[in-house]
Amino acid sequence: MSSFIIAANAVVPFMIYILFGMIIRKAGLADGPFLTKLNKLLFRAFFPLLMFRNITGIESGMNFSPGMVVFAVAGLLLLIGLLILAIPRIESEDARRGVMIQAIFRGNYALFSIPLTTSLFGAEGTALSSLMMLVSIPMYNVMAVVVLSLFGGGKVSLWKILKDIAANPLIDGILAGLLFRLLGIRLPAAVSSPIAALAACTTPMALCVLGARMQLTSVRGNRKSILLVLALKLAIVPALVTVCATALGFRGLQWFILFIYFGAPTAVSSVSMAENMGGDGELAGELVVATTLASIFSIFFWIVAASSLGIM
Repeated sequence: MSSFIIAANAVVPFMIYILFGMIIRKAGLADGPFLTKLNKLLFRAFFPLLMFRNITGIESGMNFSPGMVVFAVAGLLLLIGLLILAIPRIESEDARRGVMIQAIFRGNYALFSIPLTTSLFGAEGTALSSLMMLVSIPMYNVMAVVVLSLFGGGKVSLWKILKDIAANPLIDGILAGLLFRLLGIRLPAAVSSPIAALAACTTPMALCVLGARMQLTSVRGNRKSILLVLALKLAIVPALVTVCATALGFRGLQWFILFIYFGAPTAVSSVSMAENMGGDGELAGELVVATTLASIFSIFFWIVAASSLGIM
């Protein structure tokens, strides 16, 4: 029962935020253009504040393992390599192959990791999951370009992608936080308090926007591809990651961050990248919706299982 309660406390808020966003859209209180602008505002203004606050709030002696970074990088490269070999044997169209591979390896880590780790592990979880974005953001973006170029035939400059990563507001917020810590700069309460209040709004608002932008009617057709991606993304890959990670001694917070790194639902940004690089944009959008909805239940299951087995 305790494992069930732990999982419920972590996942139920997600369900409420997303459902509230759906209700807002259904009630006509927000339309597509407004939600697009609000999402941009969150990404460019609120998320950097959240990253900055998380990094500056890191307690000394945090359990950060370079081995976890090596596992994340090597594991993602191995996963992508296996998918490049396997997916073409299942899917015949290049435009769909790249989209499916990207949907499996590219997770919405930025949105899902912080609230979940905060709920389960407190401030240490918040800080460590924020630091891991220095790994997840470059890896996801660069490898998405490689995969979609391989199968989609689109012409996108890798140099431009690298420049975009360097200018990513989340990366900027993390680097600013690290700089403040390195220089020993402490903000006065009159400044840190409003930053904390604005940062606290970020995740609930972002999840509401995610719920409002999801169109359930778009999940149609493509059932075979969607079911395959769901099985790999939310069940098979997390299971393999769990076996390998626990065998190498990653447990508790470190295991959970690795689990979210590989098992979070497909990133929303994968749709626009697929469309601009010759991929099947419709399939990409359907995979985002399907994995996001299904992940609410898969994350709940994995938390219960990990708690019961003493992994977390």
